[in-house]
Amino acid sequence: MGWWRAALLLSDLSRGMLLDTLGATSLAQGELRLAALRDLPEITMLGSLDDIHTFISGATGVGAPRYNAGDIIGCCTVYWATMVALVSAPVFRGFPGYAKAMAPLREIVEQTPPPLPIIGQGIDEFAWQLRHALDIVLAIKG
Repeated sequence: MGWWRAALLLSDLSRGMLLDTLGATSLAQGELRLAALRDLPEITMLGSLDDIHTFISGATGVGAPRYNAGDIIGCCTVYWATMVALVSAPVFRGFPGYAKAMAPLREIVEQTPPPLPIIGQGIDEFAWQLRHALDIVLAIKG
């Protein structure tokens, strides 16, 4: 269910997302959304902080090698897709650490995108912004 909600959000081109700023044209933005859709983890429900950590570890296991291979935008799409899926996922009963874990992810996912595309060094900085938010969540204990 969570991945499905995230897929709907990513498919809604009328809603601007921070991820879109990595593309300078509408076509490039559409390609970014498609890449993020392909990178969506299959999250159906969250039941514990360990679930969140598992999905983030999976994302960093894919994103970091992409980054190291020079595919910084590919790294961003997997991190972004994971964040959107986690924020969109239903929760099976509340659990300790949930609100604290979602806060840094929501802060990024819900940001209003700037009017101009991110270029050059800004793309690298965006990748690290996403990674730092994921690392903050990984450091949270239940």
